[in-house]
Amino acid sequence: MTSTASPHWEVVGKGKKSKIPTPVSRGERKKLVDGMPKVEHYAPALQESSTLFNVFLEKERKQQQANAQARAESKDSSKTNGHANASKKPAQPKKKVQKTEPEKKKPTDFLSAVAEVLYFLKYDK
Repeated sequence: MTSTASPHWEVVGKGKKSKIPTPVSRGERKKLVDGMPKVEHYAPALQESSTLFNVFLEKERKQQQANAQARAESKDSSKTNGHANASKKPAQPKKKVQKTEPEKKKPTDFLSAVAEVLYFLKYDK
């Protein structure tokens, strides 16, 4: 394979900056600052805690209180509507039905055991 490029390295310099930043006067700076949107802090300041775990516990406690309050409000609203779920029966857990397999007889002699194995091999498919 022949190469048409020269065997020497080519040195490439950095590009020159076209604009030199000019210092901004106080009046222009004030106009820029006044035109910028203001950031307002709406979130309450975070409290310091000894461990992160305490923060998670506090968060869970607040969620539980909110859930309890929501449940209480829903109960109150259902009672004021005139029916307090009197027609509903309490949920009962379903009983699990245990499947009982018939007990298989243990073969008493060798020939009956072989016959039983051959029977299952033949008809189980």
